[in-house]
Amino acid sequence: MWSNRRSLKRAVGMKTYNLTNQQKYILHTIIHYLENGFIEEPIIISCSFTECEIIGIEEKFSPNLPGNLDALCDCDLMSFTYDNHGNKTYMVKQAGYDAIKNDFRVNEKPSAQLNIGAIINEMQGGDVQAIGLSNQSDVRQIVTDPQQLAAQMDKLGNELLDVVRTELATDKLSWYIKLIDDLKKEISSDKPSTSVLRRLFSSLTFLSNVEGTISFAVRVWPHIYPMLALAAAKILSAH
Repeated sequence: MWSNRRSLKRAVGMKTYNLTNQQKYILHTIIHYLENGFIEEPIIISCSFTECEIIGIEEKFSPNLPGNLDALCDCDLMSFTYDNHGNKTYMVKQAGYDAIKNDFRVNEKPSAQLNIGAIINEMQGGDVQAIGLSNQSDVRQIVTDPQQLAAQMDKLGNELLDVVRTELATDKLSWYIKLIDDLKKEISSDKPSTSVLRRLFSSLTFLSNVEGTISFAVRVWPHIYPMLALAAAKILSAH
């Protein structure tokens, strides 16, 4: 009977997170306490040999609590960082809230159209139009004016950071900020390197990073695309 259920789920495409009931319960509990203002992030845990607790929650958990929280992080529903003493602290990602609402069904969008490498490979002869920029001639004008280009990249970079800031742990956020800075420098250079741009764009969309998900890539893509158009126009102007 159970195998038939699983076959039915696969048939209708209802993919679910690979979590135990205990892990689902822990996420339910944490989100309930967060939404009601009983605890705040980062989530701090304390464990003895026999039990664990989440600071601010009266209920006690099994000594497997750290492993269960790590499993939630592996599914990209939570993230972790380290405090000053080297202990892990946790935060719930938006995907965690979405998982609760969707009864732990995975709501992933197709990634077939997000082939960054193919787009970059076409840059030298392509005509990429930037979303949010009025027309292609304006894009060319921006890339030929260093001040306009710097201002536009700063604006786009800040908008992109607003999207990822709550999703990434502190160390990952620092890594992402550096990627954006590297992208600004490369696009502002006299002759941007196509291979460097390919690597940066691939990382910025999380398509080359195991920490990312397809749904996350879809959310950042509208903010990446104008940068991609500016990069394409800069490459064309440099030849």
